[in-house]
Amino acid sequence: MQRKKGRLEGKRSSFWTLLSLFLVLLFLLGGQMAWAGNLRRIVVFQEGTPEEVQEQIIAASGSRLLAHISLVDAVVIRLPRGGEEAALASLQSSPEVVEIETDASIAAQALSGGIQGSFITPVDPAEVAAGYPWNLEQIVLNRLSPDGHKGQGIHIGILDTGVDLSHPAFVEPTNYLYNARAGEDPQDWVDRNGHGTHIAGIIAASLQDPYFRGIAPRAKLHVIKVLDDAGGGYLSDLIQGLTRLLKFARNHPAERIVLNMSLGFSTDSFLLHRVVRLLDAEGVVMVAAAGNYDTTGASGEGAAGEGAAGEGAAGEGAAGTGCASGEGAAGEGAAGEGAASGGGCTALEQVKYPARYPETIAVGATDISARIAPYSIRGVEVDVVAPGGTHTDPIFSTDLLGGYGWGSGTSQAAAHVSGVVALMLQVNPDLTPQEVRQILQETAIDLGEPWEAQGAGLINAVRAVRQAGRW
Repeated sequence: MQRKKGRLEGKRSSFWTLLSLFLVLLFLLGGQMAWAGNLRRIVVFQEGTPEEVQEQIIAASGSRLLAHISLVDAVVIRLPRGGEEAALASLQSSPEVVEIETDASIAAQALSGGIQGSFITPVDPAEVAAGYPWNLEQIVLNRLSPDGHKGQGIHIGILDTGVDLSHPAFVEPTNYLYNARAGEDPQDWVDRNGHGTHIAGIIAASLQDPYFRGIAPRAKLHVIKVLDDAGGGYLSDLIQGLTRLLKFARNHPAERIVLNMSLGFSTDSFLLHRVVRLLDAEGVVMVAAAGNYDTTGASGEGAAGEGAAGEGAAGEGAAGTGCASGEGAAGEGAAGEGAASGGGCTALEQVKYPARYPETIAVGATDISARIAPYSIRGVEVDVVAPGGTHTDPIFSTDLLGGYGWGSGTSQAAAHVSGVVALMLQVNPDLTPQEVRQILQETAIDLGEPWEAQGAGLINAVRAVRQAGRW
């Protein structure tokens, strides 16, 4: 009987081993197929290469030019299907070409909402419990006088799905409205998803709004649309949007600028990091979502991938990944690797870019009880955490068509930090990006979690603003 039991346990062990190997193989093959299907590339040229020369080189390769990123001498192209190798060889043989990289897919870092394909769940504000919002109370914003701390004079760039500025919660004039997505109308910056509007409300909803307030309601918003109506996009769209804000920073050196990037992707980019460093050198403070483990795959990378049916059919992360973090997160996609592998994180499970860059402030998420949210990605790059909510206790903010909605994720957490940074710069516009990070970390509340989970801890608005004023 004992031998029979041992054989049965051995068979069970073999079954789970084979299943684990199968899921890992599925993930690897899925990732390879997704990348192989993406024909978009970013080509970086020698500084000063005339655009007409760039276009000649692209045409000679048989590729299609999609957009110029003029400020950094780069272009976005699509390789000819079936002739990818020859086109790449042609481009690489040109002495003017410095770098060629895949135009990776990027995505908003919010959890899926109650409506399929949406990040935000609409809600009747009359049904929301009265009182000070739990998320603003958690960062101790209630101890700052709203009369003196509104983010006056600070510019906040929101790189997202756009913003519905027709919402009555947005009463301050905007400085810059632009659609950075290749092939789209530059003036079509309107949000049709809700994610960008939700993020903008957390940051800057007016004090006149009858239901809630933003953290920096007098800040000047710059709306840069880099994500599509499904919350996905391309690396090149993000870079294009960042270069627009870089140009604004160079033309207005006396202005203080905060960039909120509630989005992410999983692969490093030579050109993106170059642009991030240029923005940092101009004194721009960049805040980015650390990223989510998401069992639904809704915030995974792949909303804008290229497939047989055109762009958007099959994106990166089809098989999904997950990190065995001890929090029960199964990862992004249909078959979370972490659930089967029992340990270790692949590149898709680490802190997302651009949050991974040292020049950005990487933000993880907390729940209503000030615990690290189970979906919040862990990593040594995490600087601080802020309220991100969960499906059961989400963040209340603005939604499309003048409405309101619930949302949760490291997207929402990053928005809290961007708002607090605006208040810090209002009281001390001479702070450098490095000093802003240092103050946020020195004044954060230690939650007793490892650094990989919480960074320095939970941001504290009143402490951070007061220390900024004394710096």
